[in-house]
Amino acid sequence: ADRINSRLAPLVPNASVRLTPTVPDFTPKIDATIATAVTIDGITNDVSRQGHGVQRAVMISMFQAIVPDAELTRTTHTANDGEDQATSEARLADTLSGLPSIIVTIEEPELYQHPIRARAFARTLHELSQQSGVQVLLATHSPYFVQPEQFAALRRFTYTGGVTSVANASFASVASSSGINEDQVQRAITAYVPTEFSEGFFADAVALVEGQTDRVVLEAAARKLGSDLDSQGVTILSVEGKGGLRVARAILKALDIPTYILTDGDFGTSDRKSYKDDAAKTQAHESHKSATENIVAALPTSSRVIVGALPYSFGDPTVVCADFTIWRDDIEEELGGWTSFDNALKTDGITLVARTNKNLLAYRNAVAAAEDSDMPEKLKSVVNAIAALAAQEVGPPAVTGDAP
Repeated sequence: ADRINSRLAPLVPNASVRLTPTVPDFTPKIDATIATAVTIDGITNDVSRQGHGVQRAVMISMFQAIVPDAELTRTTHTANDGEDQATSEARLADTLSGLPSIIVTIEEPELYQHPIRARAFARTLHELSQQSGVQVLLATHSPYFVQPEQFAALRRFTYTGGVTSVANASFASVASSSGINEDQVQRAITAYVPTEFSEGFFADAVALVEGQTDRVVLEAAARKLGSDLDSQGVTILSVEGKGGLRVARAILKALDIPTYILTDGDFGTSDRKSYKDDAAKTQAHESHKSATENIVAALPTSSRVIVGALPYSFGDPTVVCADFTIWRDDIEEELGGWTSFDNALKTDGITLVARTNKNLLAYRNAVAAAEDSDMPEKLKSVVNAIAALAAQEVGPPAVTGDAP
């Protein structure tokens, strides 16, 4: 029980197990049984009356406890009759060197776990995998079990055309394929994982956007057009700025995840802001130009064009392609051509020109209230392109993590 409780504590901190051997009365077979009582916050019940999450934690702790380890071996080791200390210690060392390894395999460890408990469970399993002679294999559909430290251990399984394929990546492989510094890749993974970005590892396709406004508008516009992206296995993820698009795309592409990029051209951004002098304004304009050219350089040059033309240069009209979109300025400029949306947004006291109040709820409600008949064709094209990207895969993917 002590060994079980020492392993149970990280999984369910306020729980403990008590094992009570009993010999049943009124039975012809006099074999001892053990009642397993679990106490949580002072309330004791048999393990069979606990929740499934607690039961799983107790079971995992029991499996660990019954496998001989160095602690148990040293505790139970005694010298044989007539054996001197040197011989006893040599026998102990021989026993320790031959201890069995542990391979823990868990199907969907997130089952019956609250989100916070799932994150704690994931950390505990990772710590377990760091012990000598222990390996953990997880098959999961939960982003909580994707840890930054285990990125190289991810295996993404997909089923396409009757064939299962497996993809994995490492910091080095992402850096090599993308031309991005390995330290930058590692910092990005540490920042993004595990957050909502981890959902991308489980998606049939991912659309990466610069901000939450883009995400909210595109999700709502897709539903309005009868193309619910969630049901198609597509997730839209914000990387909170242009700087994160390139490395985020590289991470997802390394795992063979179809990825769509939406980026602002920011051509008019410097004109909307106040600067102390013309030199500062020119510097800001050049900064936006450099950032746009940097992300454009990372995008495919042979992509199928739907709206606009390639190659793209800073200040060109919006271009919509099969796997990326570059707004001339930003999504607000495109929404300015959606009259019914603009009118609906103004009822909440928000104007697109100012861009000072990006109220996500107001934007979502305005899309719902707007007419789809006057929705800009560019916006429709973007939604259709993102939805079409998911058709590259068939069947839901799963991810396994192993940490040798």
